[in-house]
Amino acid sequence: MTASSPPPSSPRPARRTVLGAAVGAAGLTAVGLSSCGPAAQDSENPPLRIHANDVTVYQPNFNPYSPTALQGASGLIFEPLMVYTAMDPEKPVPWVAEKITFGEDGTSAEILVREGIVFTDDHPLTAEDVEYSLLMLRDKPATNGSALPIKDAKRTGERSVEVSFDGPSFAHAPTLGGSYVVPKHIFETLDVEKDAIAEPVGSGPYMLDRFSDQLYTFRRNEKHWAVEDFAVPELYYPSYSTETFNTALQAGEIDWSGGFVANVDKIFVAKDPEHRGYYYPGLGVVNLTFNLEKDLWQDLELRRGISLAIDRKQIADIAMLGYVGPPHPTGLPRPTFEQYIAKRYQGKEFEFDPDKAEKVLDDAGYRRGPDGVRAAEDGTKLEFPLQIPSGFVDWGRAAAPEQVRIRRGARAQRGAALAGGPRARRALPGPLPT
Repeated sequence: MTASSPPPSSPRPARRTVLGAAVGAAGLTAVGLSSCGPAAQDSENPPLRIHANDVTVYQPNFNPYSPTALQGASGLIFEPLMVYTAMDPEKPVPWVAEKITFGEDGTSAEILVREGIVFTDDHPLTAEDVEYSLLMLRDKPATNGSALPIKDAKRTGERSVEVSFDGPSFAHAPTLGGSYVVPKHIFETLDVEKDAIAEPVGSGPYMLDRFSDQLYTFRRNEKHWAVEDFAVPELYYPSYSTETFNTALQAGEIDWSGGFVANVDKIFVAKDPEHRGYYYPGLGVVNLTFNLEKDLWQDLELRRGISLAIDRKQIADIAMLGYVGPPHPTGLPRPTFEQYIAKRYQGKEFEFDPDKAEKVLDDAGYRRGPDGVRAAEDGTKLEFPLQIPSGFVDWGRAAAPEQVRIRRGARAQRGAALAGGPRARRALPGPLPT
């Protein structure tokens, strides 16, 4: 089984804009670049100004395995074996690997490494770097965020590496292909699970140019094997708070963003409809997820009662401003993956029934105490704070409607029985799409 289509001689990456204004119409000067930006800009090829996240002060960390890595470290500085998009996972673009071929039983895969790739310190990227990067996922658990079940990896030729798995792993093809290749000669000197990387050395199409706590910039790697396919010479990542992000967006000072924008047509598109636009990739679902390693959440009836008490349509209409509809019980985002929903589940929707939720929890023994909060038979209160990053406006709104219903009156507390309600974000696995 081959996990990739035949490799083109020079695959052309597709440039996507999540919330993009044409650079020519958006202006050429980015916010807050005065003393820390490059001294001069090419007026015909201005920098692309990217809203990375709502952070007012940057800390220098480009370790691709760190949960606090700055945007751009993964993909632009450190490259994957294959470029995947969740929109079409069956058609990866060959990248560091020209081809990945699985064995008949799926317990191993052969990786053919592209020739002519060099790191930005002029060391060649070789099969040894690929072998090292894969073994690191096995030996350093904190680097293996997708739990790729690697058993071993070894070079089998000048350009080939064989990786073996604990069992059949056809389904892990996108995870394997999305694994980053790092320079062995540098990473073997680091505590990669802990160290921040301030001066990254990768093989990607961009490299760090300047850094300050308010702005960092990338410049194109002119030695990259596909440099001609990357038209933008510079990338700027100014820092923003939630408030300054919206102001900068309205003013046309951002070219690319993935942030949540309330009333996007009014505050963004209407200012210049010819050049401004947006789209929703439809790739994910926000979940309330239970930690099934905890004895409490082993009770299916408890989980069912909570699910019955969540008004997902209200969340979609109020919290998400109607941008998206309620999720499907399979957890597959619609309409992107509608075609993959099995026939027996098509037309199914989550049930919202507070009265039924009350009965389910009553019958399961979760009685309400004098303070109105339900408790398990051992006295454990069903009270769970959930934490949301302050800049996640849409997630905050998603929590608020549930907070109100859970806290007030007989109907408000029905079913969910969570005093205080979700004040925040994911915490709790048994997917319960919300």
